[in-house]
Amino acid sequence: MYQILREILVNMKKHSHADQVTVRFIKETDKIEIAYNDNGIGIKNKFFFKNGLQNVVSRIENLNGDIIFDTETEKGLKINFSFPIS
Repeated sequence: MYQILREILVNMKKHSHADQVTVRFIKETDKIEIAYNDNGIGIKNKFFFKNGLQNVVSRIENLNGDIIFDTETEKGLKINFSFPIS
């Protein structure tokens, strides 16, 4: 989880131009959910990720988790991901 959050925050610092970021953690009985939101520039083409975000997706998949990117150009980025607690 540390590497995933680190990669998202490094990406935010390099590319997003955001000045507000929130990260929310929710623990349920069988999984952990994390919601990331920023007010930056978003991702122009969410289907074309470079190494950083592709690594995030790979790490979540390796944890048998799910990840959803919600982005609109100039309206920020939302990333919601969850993975089972083992």
